[in-house]
Amino acid sequence: LDRVGTPDRLELAPREMHERIREYYLAMAASDPSHYFLVNARQSIDVIADVVHARVSELLANRA
Repeated sequence: LDRVGTPDRLELAPREMHERIREYYLAMAASDPSHYFLVNARQSIDVIADVVHARVSELLANRA
């Protein structure tokens, strides 16, 4: 991230730690897809917003 200021402790953590955490969450999502929703954060903000909106709308419609 292009932050202004001093990196915090998480930003200073080794890449391997971030990769382990990512793999952990991906495994959790794979084992329980009804409780997790993966979003490709490499997409534009508008695309991400549309994807999230569509999923939330779907979940709310299924509650009715």
